[in-house]
Amino acid sequence: MHRSCVVLLSLCLAASGCQRTLDSAGTAPLPVATTRAAPTPQPLSLPDDFPADLYLPPGYDVRSVMEVDGTRVVGVQARGDMATLFADARAGMHGLGWRQTLALQRAPDGAMLSFEKGPRAAVLWLRPVAADTVQLQLQLREDMRVVAR
Repeated sequence: MHRSCVVLLSLCLAASGCQRTLDSAGTAPLPVATTRAAPTPQPLSLPDDFPADLYLPPGYDVRSVMEVDGTRVVGVQARGDMATLFADARAGMHGLGWRQTLALQRAPDGAMLSFEKGPRAAVLWLRPVAADTVQLQLQLREDMRVVAR
């Protein structure tokens, strides 16, 4: 009998605990939904001191700006196709006085161009991100002279 009392007492306690979570209609209350709107990203712009003699496609959107140990990397997106943007970037850099040192095209995943102008070097990576959108990463090293540390 002692065992049955313990079981009965446990059931009563469990039932009374469960009733506390029910409202007067006998249904569990609905959880309160908390929604937070995602913050709207602020548009990026090129740094004020960004060189004017680097090719950027028309209508580009700046997606990232980074500087690491004397190297600046800027990521932009532009509408268009890979072949056209590759040709435009090549012609644009030549027109701005840069000397091409490398050109690489890999269908369908991207292309790369490398240029030098005085002590500076620039590398442009292009890759499609959608049928009509291309991502361009431009890496600029201001001074390619070897410095002894």
